[in-house]
Amino acid sequence: LTNNSQNARTNRVHIVNGITSTAGFNTITSNIIHDLTIGSAGAYETNAATVGGIVLTGSSVKTVEGNRIYNLRNTRTNYTGHIYGIYFTGATGTNNGIYRNHIYALEAPNNLSTAAANIYGVRVISNGIVTVANNVVLMGGNNRTAILYGLYDNGSSGRTNIYHNTIYVSGNAVTGTAASYAMFSNQATAIQNYQNNIFVNQRLGGTGTHFAIRLASRTYLTIDFNTYFVSNSGVLGAIGTTNYNNIISWRNATFGDFSSLPTSPQFINPGSFDANDYTPLDTNLIGTPYLGINNDFLNGSRVYFTQGAFDTYTNNKIVTVNSSLGLSTGTYIDLTQAFNSINDGTHQGTISVAVNSTHSLIQPAVLNRNGTGNANYTNISVYPSIPDIVIGGNLDGPLVDLNGARNVVFDGKVNGVSTNAPFDMIFRNVSISNVLGTSTIRLINSASNNVFQNLQIEGGSNATNG
Repeated sequence: LTNNSQNARTNRVHIVNGITSTAGFNTITSNIIHDLTIGSAGAYETNAATVGGIVLTGSSVKTVEGNRIYNLRNTRTNYTGHIYGIYFTGATGTNNGIYRNHIYALEAPNNLSTAAANIYGVRVISNGIVTVANNVVLMGGNNRTAILYGLYDNGSSGRTNIYHNTIYVSGNAVTGTAASYAMFSNQATAIQNYQNNIFVNQRLGGTGTHFAIRLASRTYLTIDFNTYFVSNSGVLGAIGTTNYNNIISWRNATFGDFSSLPTSPQFINPGSFDANDYTPLDTNLIGTPYLGINNDFLNGSRVYFTQGAFDTYTNNKIVTVNSSLGLSTGTYIDLTQAFNSINDGTHQGTISVAVNSTHSLIQPAVLNRNGTGNANYTNISVYPSIPDIVIGGNLDGPLVDLNGARNVVFDGKVNGVSTNAPFDMIFRNVSISNVLGTSTIRLINSASNNVFQNLQIEGGSNATNG
């Protein structure tokens, strides 16, 4: 579909859309939208942008699922406007969704000027609750000066949940200062949940910076279980104008991403347009199962809850539980599930809990008293199996909750054995909530005879800074 407008005025509205709606309860599923072309100079940024695959506004509930959108182009040589795969304004206070869409080949191919076009895989304005999950978005292609955004979170209120997406940015910027972003957030006042995603930016060239992720603010942010990977000249993340080039500085800046990885996901065939080629071969991309996303991009049931749009096998064993009675050995995704396996009687008797990897808790790790329900243990030891373990979270409640538990030893030394290091395990709840019970470690209901040694225990602050 071609809109033959070649109008050179930037303040004129000339549009080519695949599907557009300004009102009504919309469910847009299983469409193929492709080969939309225009040559207009129109520079409007919102739903009046010159090219859009699916463009939705209005206050009604919307679901966009299982669509394939590709070959959207503005062919003007000096085009500086906007191109959208999906432009989505969500309803207030309701649950909207953008699921399992495949977006690629969005282009302003003839622009060689230093003034760049703006191209978005998905742009979300969340006035209510919007969940963006299981999408495969491929950016780059034949764009030589464009500013590229894989996912753009533009919410002004409400909540945006960005879960299990695979975003890949590539190509070469031949000139100009245009930046590129696998994930871009312009939110500072709305709730942001970014988890279980793969954000890869392999773009090169130009004098602009190429980011895996950029945030406006860490306020109201929950972020973890993501994979970030950039080219040698790229930047892992930024908050405002401050760049962070490694995962340690990024964790310190965001108070999150403790379980995230700065590594290549090892896609099968990066650079292709086939969504299946973005299945990761890395078996260590462990995610969290607590997000309510139970299917993947192919609409198959998730078993491993790995990061990205495809559910793939993982051999990562974050927490190992050994016991003298019941199941002798079990491996779990986090300390919460490990404690749950003790509470339900899976592991009994003398129990050791080895923490093998830094990770975040989405739910408190609650350990009940022996004899409560099916819990049947004599003593429990919790320790790191390697140095520099952090168990973190941002919970409006306790991170670790000993609910009447007794005879539990938390030892921060590796394998509970003395080393030269002062400690090898940190418990950190960064929440600044005033909700009753918010803490890093809480002992309630007569919890006693417990030992905490060689640990660093950190909490958040609700003080005003800056």
